[in-house]
Amino acid sequence: MKGIVRLLFIILLLNLIPPQVQARERLIPFEKGDKWGYKDGRGNEVIKPRFDFAAPFHEGLAAICLGCKEGRKGEVRFWEGGKC
Repeated sequence: MKGIVRLLFIILLLNLIPPQVQARERLIPFEKGDKWGYKDGRGNEVIKPRFDFAAPFHEGLAAICLGCKEGRKGEVRFWEGGKC
């Protein structure tokens, strides 16, 4: 029960943060070599590149992939296999 209350409290606090600050603090995926990580709005590396793929965050969640392989069809890149 304490965990649920703590989670709800954190969600409430995050909703009170002004949108300008949220946009600045948003994590953005970036590729370094053959691995993906995340940077903040200022360009600081927040999560070191260790994923084979990392999608942008949406509503506080992001899809990542470990052990997947990149494929290409024309100009389209995609990842298959591995664990998400």
